[in-house]
Amino acid sequence: MMEFGNRRRSKEDTWFINRAHVHEVRRKDMTSNQRPFTLEQASREIKRRRRREREKILIPNDIVEEILVRLPVISLIRFQTVSKHWESLVSSRDFGERYMSHQKTKDPKLFFICDDLVNRSRNTLFIQTMTTTLKETMTASLEHRESLEFEEFRGFLQISESCDGLVCIYGMTIPLELMNPASGMSISLPLARIQRLHIDYPNPDLVLVTGPDPEPAGQFYGFTRFGFGKDGVTGRYKLVM
Repeated sequence: MMEFGNRRRSKEDTWFINRAHVHEVRRKDMTSNQRPFTLEQASREIKRRRRREREKILIPNDIVEEILVRLPVISLIRFQTVSKHWESLVSSRDFGERYMSHQKTKDPKLFFICDDLVNRSRNTLFIQTMTTTLKETMTASLEHRESLEFEEFRGFLQISESCDGLVCIYGMTIPLELMNPASGMSISLPLARIQRLHIDYPNPDLVLVTGPDPEPAGQFYGFTRFGFGKDGVTGRYKLVM
């Protein structure tokens, strides 16, 4: 602490005071434009900063929540780093339910998936999200694009219906991918027991698929489909088959 103007100053004020003391000796040799802060100027600057901090506007939490619930998913993910309070708010179940209710009042989004038409040897899916506007005529604009790469697999990839904007992409010999197309985030789930059975004991009765496609004939697997939904009681998402 330092004595200054018959009052004690905290450490946060020492920057201006030290700067004034360091340059006080050279002040007389400088022009008015070159002169550094004097002790009096440093004191005024400290008071001005403190006054500015007191004038900060505090927005009530309910207003903040009303603003956040209207933002796109990408912005919500970024704003979770603002503070622990915002992170806790955005990740809470109540906020998630309010956010989904608001999103369902907006125009629907289209979800397109296609494989790599250029390089068929790559196990890649291109995923495109489009925003639609339902007026006299429907228009669509590109919003988000992602790609998913899978290890080599047998059979076909399946895509579940959307549940709260989430979809599952799965096959019988690869881990299931749970994806949020709006944010591009996805997680891989462990292989289910029925998937391990298809890997360890492949079906001997395979049907070869042939056609005009120049690719070699592929192998077709028939299997029970996965289902994806939300438990209305617990609010948890579940997979069934």
